[in-house]
Amino acid sequence: MNSRNRTMINMRILICVFCFASAIKLTAQQEPNFTMYNFNLNIINPAYVSVNKHAEASLSYRSQWTGVPDAPNTSVIAYTAPIHDRLGFGLSVVNDEIYILNKTDASFDLAYEVQFSDEYYVHFGLKASVSFVNLNLTTAGAPDRDMVFSENESYATPTIGAGIYLSHPKYYLSLSTPSASKVERYSVAVDAPEIIVNYLHVYFGGGYIMEFNDDFSLIPAIMSRFVAGATATYDLSTTLEYQQKLKAGLNYRWKESVSIYTMFSSKSNFNFGFAYDMNVSEIAKVNTHGSLELLLRYKWN
Repeated sequence: MNSRNRTMINMRILICVFCFASAIKLTAQQEPNFTMYNFNLNIINPAYVSVNKHAEASLSYRSQWTGVPDAPNTSVIAYTAPIHDRLGFGLSVVNDEIYILNKTDASFDLAYEVQFSDEYYVHFGLKASVSFVNLNLTTAGAPDRDMVFSENESYATPTIGAGIYLSHPKYYLSLSTPSASKVERYSVAVDAPEIIVNYLHVYFGGGYIMEFNDDFSLIPAIMSRFVAGATATYDLSTTLEYQQKLKAGLNYRWKESVSIYTMFSSKSNFNFGFAYDMNVSEIAKVNTHGSLELLLRYKWN
């Protein structure tokens, strides 16, 4: 192997490891990042599927570091619906692709609502998922004689998650772990850093709803994410809503990115969402590419 090929392979492996590893131990994979998680909360908290009393289907796509080859790309298709007044369910498929790794999570959510008073509702949810993981090692660009990259790897593993969601006319709280079961590890070589799939994630956040009048409301919110072996992340957002038809806001991911987003509701029950992230971390010194996120949703009355 000449030095140029070796450098290219090392750089690609570095991209893969960087995206799936923490900055300290290079062991903890994080689940896909979303800027518009407030509009698709059931992906991280199964309890949310019993909040809405109508059926809805959504498609979303996120391109991390748009324009950078082999950067993360995430696609989501989801459907939620009530079974009766207090019970709801959801189906979702999340595909996350980063260079040689392709991971698809197929999930079923079930949640039940408990009313504690006229204003307080608590939703309890469970998430059952199967993760299909493919490591396309033969596409890494290594020579045929390199046995480490001579054969692709693939496997499926089940996971279990849970969540709690508290709703009130003035605020909400969310606590969840979408994947709280078996940890899967993979290393391309004996001394190479591990890629960890389905590592335990804990999300905790909430928001406060300030109504100025019948037309305008402001919703400041926070969402934190904790992963063993990785640095915690914190999202601070503020959303301005007009007549429940137009939403626009700003999100700051602590020391990582600044985002703008909007969501428009049409008369035909379609919702259109858009978000754009700009790096503010040390990565911005070498990568000025932003991230793009799109969301399309249809709601049945």
